[in-house]
Amino acid sequence: MKKIAALILAAALVLSMAGCSENAEGTAGNDISTVPQKPDSSYADPSSRWILTDRRDPDSGKDDPSSGKDSDSGKDSSAKDPDSSKDDKLTPATTEIEDLIKQQYTDLSFFSKAEDYDNATQIRRYFEGEITEDSTKNYIFKTFCKILKESELTLKGKQAVQGGASVILTLKTKDSREYKLCKGLLVQDPMEEGGEEVYILKAPQSRYYYFRPDIGDKRTLECLLQNGVMTMENLVKTVMPQDRDTPDKKQLVKPENPIAFMSVRSNYAWGFSLHGSCIDTAGNVYSFDFSSTNFKLERKNSTSFEQLVLDYINKVGVEVKGKTMDTNKLREALSYASKVDPDAEITEEHKMCDYGQNTIYAVVDGKPIMLQSKGDVDKTVHDDNAQKAIEYYESLMSSAVAPEAGE
Repeated sequence: MKKIAALILAAALVLSMAGCSENAEGTAGNDISTVPQKPDSSYADPSSRWILTDRRDPDSGKDDPSSGKDSDSGKDSSAKDPDSSKDDKLTPATTEIEDLIKQQYTDLSFFSKAEDYDNATQIRRYFEGEITEDSTKNYIFKTFCKILKESELTLKGKQAVQGGASVILTLKTKDSREYKLCKGLLVQDPMEEGGEEVYILKAPQSRYYYFRPDIGDKRTLECLLQNGVMTMENLVKTVMPQDRDTPDKKQLVKPENPIAFMSVRSNYAWGFSLHGSCIDTAGNVYSFDFSSTNFKLERKNSTSFEQLVLDYINKVGVEVKGKTMDTNKLREALSYASKVDPDAEITEEHKMCDYGQNTIYAVVDGKPIMLQSKGDVDKTVHDDNAQKAIEYYESLMSSAVAPEAGE
């Protein structure tokens, strides 16, 4: 019996070994173990490793910014495509002018203002608004771009450009950026008023560019602007002859004594205006108004604005307004003015537009010297003598009495 049991056990063992061999041969190609394996913490399923570590699709590895390269092309992805810099923002300041020139005139809006005076009727009309005639806009833009390309001005030494309040052309882009072309004066020394007329271009980012245009281009542009804006739709003001206070309605005299101080109010916006007051070395106070004279025409042939004002005071005449009795204070004021350093620092600060300038001059040895200027551009002379002279002058003017009371 024991022998039979041993034979049965041996047969079962042989059959078991044969089954294991067959199972191994059938599953070898699948490379899958039948024995459960403990997960290795250093291994993760390839289908899930990108989700676990980078939360991106495995294919996005070609654009991995940390690598700096495209995995397919090997190119440096940190170098931007040339077209990728194109957006709605302004390019750097050095190319602002180029950007403007590349514009189509049909994509811009043109605004200007002008003054018209009829000699026969003495009627003065003021215009302001948009220029809408297509061919006029085309010619304006061509002339304007020619000036920008050919006549940019580089300042040298003590040269400075003053003004910028008299805007003659405003260009608006479709995205509401504005370029303003203004008139200014190129001065060789900040201590002097006046100079050669030049153009100032104010760019959208408040940068300033200067241009000295050819006289022919300048006349062409300003003529086109004036003719383009002078339409009935743009008429904003009409001044009749009886509304104007002309010099011949006043009794004018020519000062018998040298002028000591001048206070000059000038404005080139909305036409030309020039008036003010002055005091001579004897304490006589006068007023003047040269707005309706040929001053503006003669100014083009003069290198000094303030010297021409002084010449007009003596040539055209002034109106007597009063007298100051404190001649000692007047002499002290002139004494301080004579000590102002001609090389004193002058700082400028843009304040307003189209307001004009109020400037105080002392006249030393027949030559006007600027002490202070306020208005569109505030100018400060950094010299204590200038400040003292201004204080004495203003005190003298406030204490002046009318002619009848002073006699």
